[in-house]
Amino acid sequence: MKALSIALVLTITVAGAAAGGEKYTSKEGQFAIAFPKGAEAKTHKNEKGRASLDAVLVESQGTLHGVAYGEVPAAELKNLGTFYDSVESGLVKRTGAKVTERKEVTFGPDKLPARDLLTERDGVHGRLVLVVNGTRIYAIMVRGSKEFVSSTEAAAFVASFEFK
Repeated sequence: MKALSIALVLTITVAGAAAGGEKYTSKEGQFAIAFPKGAEAKTHKNEKGRASLDAVLVESQGTLHGVAYGEVPAAELKNLGTFYDSVESGLVKRTGAKVTERKEVTFGPDKLPARDLLTERDGVHGRLVLVVNGTRIYAIMVRGSKEFVSSTEAAAFVASFEFK
């Protein structure tokens, strides 16, 4: 299988903030998630590249909360383990981050196969949960200090994700 290279070439537009702890819902992305209260989510649209990958991100006080999503050809998804390996390899190559932990997990009420990655680069830590639903990949992410990435706040953010 060809390696899937996901390049984020993005333009920024502002989306509405989730009000008073309500979940942010993306009609295009077909998901909902609870961004930090009072945060303003920015929608990033991919303009070019092999894979169409869009993102909704919130950056605040040295942390990042986000969801990237995009359609993937069904042929690329025949072996999810290989597909996740390819995405992980592209991430490492593109960002220079080191994967410090990798877990095969299930995600959501349907217990979809997923991969949970912990990363580090130059003292910045990240958690990235990759999950495929149909022909769409989602990457639920948090980034910041090691303490933040392993915090209950970060875990609650990831756990708040739901498909719509």
